[in-house]
Amino acid sequence: TAGEEEQELAAEMAAAFLNEDLPESTFGSSKAGSGMWASLIRIVDPVGEPKSLQVASLEQNDAAFSLALVRFACRPNEQYVLVGTGKDLKLSPRCCNGGAIH
Repeated sequence: TAGEEEQELAAEMAAAFLNEDLPESTFGSSKAGSGMWASLIRIVDPVGEPKSLQVASLEQNDAAFSLALVRFACRPNEQYVLVGTGKDLKLSPRCCNGGAIH
């Protein structure tokens, strides 16, 4: 019947759309479900030619959400980047299963 044919065509079109490889630069990266994160810490040189000075991948579902530049009394001539993370972070209602400073 016509209704079954339309449903079959719609299912084929949906499958083709979901299997299509869309360029991230145009459409953005794929979105994960609630509480699922993939974060990366990248320190870049802001002067001159942009380049990565250091890259650190975080564990699955660690969400990076705060940053501080600090100096410690025992090393006053060095500056450190501290990144606060939340494990299994959910934005609404805001909750997480722990946190860490990297």
